[in-house]
Amino acid sequence: MQPVTYNYPLRFRTTKWFLLVYCVFALIIFFYYIPDQGKIIGLFLAAVLFFDVALFWNMYPEIVLEEDGLLVHFFFWWLPVKWQDIVDVKLDFVTRITSNWPGIFRNNRLYIVKARSLTFFHRFYDRRFFSFSPTFYIYSKISGFEELLSIFENKNLIQTREKLAV
Repeated sequence: MQPVTYNYPLRFRTTKWFLLVYCVFALIIFFYYIPDQGKIIGLFLAAVLFFDVALFWNMYPEIVLEEDGLLVHFFFWWLPVKWQDIVDVKLDFVTRITSNWPGIFRNNRLYIVKARSLTFFHRFYDRRFFSFSPTFYIYSKISGFEELLSIFENKNLIQTREKLAV
């Protein structure tokens, strides 16, 4: 099987890079333009900003599908995720609620993929769902979204009740 790459549209990737560059410039500004007594607070704010932007930057990763699993892009590395390491693939809570609403919500779907073999930082993505499992998101704007979901369904990774929700 030839590896297949799934990535997001150019405007999505451009926004991610813009946020990362903005964060680096914010760090530089905090170091050079804040008086000495404010450097500690500025450094703390810059670290929080950098951490949040870095988390967002990697929340919706580029994915490569291979025979034995997935490769998930994290910063500048590719993390291998074997099929047996994927614990769960389910719809986001908000997506489940808004899937029957008219308008823009109908076409936008977000799936949460929980896996065992991701980094410590991937645990922060699941914090809004009160769980600390290593997680990444698959948003419906990724190329080949339906194909990727059908592969997850063939591997029996998506729960049956959530297949019916959309």
